[in-house]
Amino acid sequence: MFQSEGSNLLFKDSTKCLQEVIKGQSFKDFLGKEYYDTVTSLKTCSTSVSELEKACTFHTCQRKV
Repeated sequence: MFQSEGSNLLFKDSTKCLQEVIKGQSFKDFLGKEYYDTVTSLKTCSTSVSELEKACTFHTCQRKV
C-alpha cells in the first residue's frame, strides 16, 4: 500500500489496509482510555512547547484561545 524511504512514519510500508471508525465514535473511544491517557500525559506541563509545535501555531488563527 505504501513505499517510502523515510523512518518514523505514520504508516508502515507493510500496511495492508486502514481500519474504518464507526460513525459517531469519538477518537478517544476508538483509541481506548489507556492509550488516550498515556498520550495526553506526555505533555502535562503547559510550558513544555516543542519547536515544531511553536512553528505550527505561529499564526493567530491556529492558537488556542
